[in-house]
Amino acid sequence: MKFDYAYLENKKSELSVFQIALIYRNIPLFRAEYEPYMVCPICKEAKLTYVNDQPAYLRTAQKQSHAEDCPLAQLYLSTNRAKTITVSYTHLTLPTKLEVQIS
Repeated sequence: MKFDYAYLENKKSELSVFQIALIYRNIPLFRAEYEPYMVCPICKEAKLTYVNDQPAYLRTAQKQSHAEDCPLAQLYLSTNRAKTITVSYTHLTLPTKLEVQIS
């Protein structure tokens, strides 16, 4: 998931991805002085990382989790878990699959 804002724990403030892009370009020690303190602006638990792409964006850092009730959290399924779910539903007929999705 891409984020538009990050909360900086050390500054006790929110910064937009545009503000962070300016800091990234002008402060050589960005990765040391800013990035370790960037967290989800809602739950303030998941660490974020800046991606200097076109356009630039913020994303959840690897192996980071949002609070359970955070609306920005995404359900993560490992490849093996996704395969297991897919295989377990392959024996169902089409009407049953539709019923499963509706329930």
